[in-house]
Formats: sequence, C-alpha cells, structure tokens
Amino acid sequence: MSRKKKFDDLWEAVTFAEAGETDVARRIAAEVFPEDAAGREGERILAVSGASGFSPRMVEDSLGMAERLDFGLVALSVPSAVARLVARLGAGRERRDRLPAEVFRARAAERGISFVHAERSGDPERAVAEARRRFRRIAFLLIEPDLAPRGRFAGVNVPIFYLADP
Repeated sequence: MSRKKKFDDLWEAVTFAEAGETDVARRIAAEVFPEDAAGREGERILAVSGASGFSPRMVEDSLGMAERLDFGLVALSVPSAVARLVARLGAGRERRDRLPAEVFRARAAERGISFVHAERSGDPERAVAEARRRFRRIAFLLIEPDLAPRGRFAGVNVPIFYLADP
C-alpha cells in the first residue's frame, strides 16, 4: 500500500470516528495497521518462558486472562544456553512437563485469541525489551517460575505477574 493511500485511509478512519461510526473506523484502521489488529484495542499479554516450551499452567493462565480481557497473546521463549544444549542432545526425548508453541497456538485459536510466538536467546530482560519494541501495546507480562530467579526485569515498565511454582 502506498504512503498516500495509507494517509488517505487513515484520515477516512478519523472522519468516521468523529462521526461516531467507530466500527467502520476500526475496520479501516485494521487495514491500514494490520499488526495492531490483535485483540481489542490491540492490547496484548506477553507470556515469557525460560524453557523451550510452556508449562500447562502458563498456557491455561495466559489464555484465560487473554480471553477475559479480550487481549491478544505473544508467547516468548527465552531458553538458556544449557537448555538449548540439552534440547539438542536429547532431540529424541521431549519434556513432558512442557507444551510446544504449536499446542499453545492451537488452544488460542480454539478460543479465538490472537497468538504470536517468538523465540529469543540470551538475556531474558533484553529479550523482553526487544519483544515489547516489536510487538507493541504489551499490557503486562506473565513470567514462568523457572525464569524469575535469573531475570530481574528491572527495566520493564509494565506490570509483571510471576506464576507461582505448582
């Protein structure tokens, strides 16, 4: 889409919003900014795991919150170097206490929740900061217990909720 067309469509959305036609304005704005169409008002929950997969509790808690709040969901995996090495060496064995991102995505689709998965390596705090820049409008973070002791998340300025150990 050309810049002029985007600009014209954006002003058309503004005009409809000013006239009280917010549904039409949202539809036009979603066409202009498709990456912001996740969830109502584009708000998202960032669910962060330190392992290669996600705990069943993380999946259920984050999906339940996203469903109740009508938010989208960004699932971020930040495996440590040791976890990546163990996963590479034991490629034939899967951890039974972790669900892969595909299962997370399927459960989100069943509930009609917008879902994106990203995987980063390195420092968890940097990975979260990068995910927040890439996936705008993060309302709050959900952090797995296995990641909490290693990452302080001091530079994050959104509410953080740590899942308790089961």
